[in-house]
Amino acid sequence: MRKLSNYTHARYCTDEADVLSGLAEINEAMKYCNLMDKAIPRYYYNRRNKLMEKLKIVVAKGLKAHEFRYGGHIFQAERPFKPHEDFGYVGRRLTRLVIYGWDWDNFWICANAVGHKNLSLKNADIFLMDRDILVVPCGGFLGKYIIE
Repeated sequence: MRKLSNYTHARYCTDEADVLSGLAEINEAMKYCNLMDKAIPRYYYNRRNKLMEKLKIVVAKGLKAHEFRYGGHIFQAERPFKPHEDFGYVGRRLTRLVIYGWDWDNFWICANAVGHKNLSLKNADIFLMDRDILVVPCGGFLGKYIIE
């Protein structure tokens, strides 16, 4: 097995980027174990849980209770898609935004680190970015959602 870096220890992480790097590394190591049909060591789970707790603390500084930070931007869950908003409808209204280092998994790690009372983040499809732009997270990019 590969040796994990110091970023997988919560005590060595000083900011959001360190915590996200550690979480990404732990997730990759767990995927590798599953791919090789090996048992995932218990300390992987322990480190991941501690990093999630640290992420909650780091992200919560300076934000409202229902907001989270990813890639230098502030996001908050807006709403799920409405019944008439199918794949074609939404696809025609998306414009690609350039956010360096965009990663689908890291976005949802940050999103799920925040407790949201009014709307479950797992059901949210549309987010408010920087408190003024509606966006939809997609697998390879972040799309600006234009409502007519």
